[in-house]
Amino acid sequence: MATTEKMTYITALDYALAEIAKVETEEPEKVEEVVAKLEQLRASISKKSNTERKPTKTQLENKTLLDKVLARMEPDKKYTISEMIKVFPELEGMFPSKVSAVLKPALDTPKDGAIPAGALIHREEIKGKAYFSIILKD
Repeated sequence: MATTEKMTYITALDYALAEIAKVETEEPEKVEEVVAKLEQLRASISKKSNTERKPTKTQLENKTLLDKVLARMEPDKKYTISEMIKVFPELEGMFPSKVSAVLKPALDTPKDGAIPAGALIHREEIKGKAYFSIILKD
């Protein structure tokens, strides 16, 4: 295995299964039982990692807040989180860390719906202060 490849539970189980297959023992039934359990575990982990998860309640709330904030933001105007909390009634009383979590999924990725098509949410740091803006793409 290459040193740059990430060791996951699946790759670790594959390695363990390959090594167990090489082992000679006086108790082959035990080895078969261990192999069966590891294969069940591998299948379970693989199934978990491949399933589509529905968004959590918090993620849904954050998406709703994000849509409202994006609808109020003016193109090419820079906002700090503190300004957003003061200006946007949806964010009133929230902590800056919560507002940051709300904005994070929209950073520099095209969004549909609340903002014009072909726009990006951009985060820029000036003298240690983070500014957020909607940038319209031509």
